Amino acid sequence: TYCALEGDKYAEKILKEIFGKIGANVFLISQNNKKLYHIAGVLASNYLVTLLDACTELLIESNIEPKLAKKLTLKLVNSTMVNIEKAEDIFSALTGPLKRQEIYLIKQHLTALWHHKTENLYRILLKQTCEKLKPSNPKIYQEILNLLEN
Repeated sequence: TYCALEGDKYAEKILKEIFGKIGANVFLISQNNKKLYHIAGVLASNYLVTLLDACTELLIESNIEPKLAKKLTLKLVNSTMVNIEKAEDIFSALTGPLKRQEIYLIKQHLTALWHHKTENLYRILLKQTCEKLKPSNPKIYQEILNLLEN
């Protein structure tokens, strides 16, 4: 268990010792950073659920049975989690058309999602991922960013 502590320094010291004795991984966080810490938790849990729901819905719209759609989504997520755990950093585990710089496929995705309820989600995540990567070919990544502006 991971435990974030914030507050009185004396209390932090006592709690760190107590939690440490029961095997918890204790770390300190400042009150100023507590909101960002909480937002990270919301993104990793609550909004992951929303993202996986969108994935499952797209599979169902592709005429895949709902139970199978859920299983396929979970299989992809589990494989991704294994890759992330093995990778040096999170983005080293990235796969797919952006990693392979397949602009034609990204264009196809954007066309298929035109006016679809997940279009904005796809665009936001594509842009965030594109900006986060350290591209081996900046020209291709700029082309992808230009696609998003249209």
